[in-house]
Amino acid sequence: MRRDYELARKLANKAVKKARKNNTSPYLPVLDTKYDSKSFFREVRAGLMELPVNRIVGTKELSRTNAFAGNFMPLHGVDSEFAYKWSDLHDAVSSCGIRDAIKVYEFMHEYYVQEGNKRVSVSKYYKIDFILAEVIRILPYRDGSDEVEAYYEYLDFYNVTKNYYLAFKKVGSYRKLAELLGQNLTEQWNEDLLIDLKAAYFQFIKIFKAVTKMQNDFSICDAFLTYVEKFTLESLLTDSDRKIKENIRINKNELMGIETETTETAVRPEKTFGIRGMLNGFRNTLSQNSLEFSE
Repeated sequence: MRRDYELARKLANKAVKKARKNNTSPYLPVLDTKYDSKSFFREVRAGLMELPVNRIVGTKELSRTNAFAGNFMPLHGVDSEFAYKWSDLHDAVSSCGIRDAIKVYEFMHEYYVQEGNKRVSVSKYYKIDFILAEVIRILPYRDGSDEVEAYYEYLDFYNVTKNYYLAFKKVGSYRKLAELLGQNLTEQWNEDLLIDLKAAYFQFIKIFKAVTKMQNDFSICDAFLTYVEKFTLESLLTDSDRKIKENIRINKNELMGIETETTETAVRPEKTFGIRGMLNGFRNTLSQNSLEFSE
């Protein structure tokens, strides 16, 4: 519909205005400008995946970037050919969904579109959670940095679980999760456990987002790991939504990685003055003498 395109374009213009105010690029990030031949090792076909739409952050090539604002909303005028194609796709999606898989490149847990930018745009406009995609993974050179080492730990985790929803950026997080679940990163995980892990993760993010309003996937994954360590994976499958919500609310700072000051306060004698102070001192003296006699 033309009206929906106009609304989407308003969202685009709003995002552009905000980006310029913050002195950042108003357009989509471009993967081809983020790395060169020295920063990646090779490409690997990962196959078809049902991707979280919020992890699709940009486009593969520079030529398509100025058609969309940084939030993937369309920028071209309402009478443009682009607008008509977007509107036709919008109508098709509203009636029968997205049928064809898009093609994306994955680099360090984030996805960039090679084919299907308008499908992603319409999906984000509709707030669709997942989209089918053919994924090509770009492996970075192993330069020893914590970020890259954490990513290669993810590859080990992916090889034994085929789980691409959990995205940690801290070295050791995947090993910790494996240990908490009685597993490792070298042997295939039990199918029932994989089903439980996925179900527990989606249960957690649903309630965690509602309580905290946090949207950053990487921070949410860290919170999930902390929750599993504190309350177990099974609790996310057996506890009521109300109980999980209460656990998150009480432990929100810890789950969100917010450090709170903990100051130990020593118990000190109360300072009193006048007659009351004299009487307290007299009572303390008697008490000490009683203890001495009793020994």
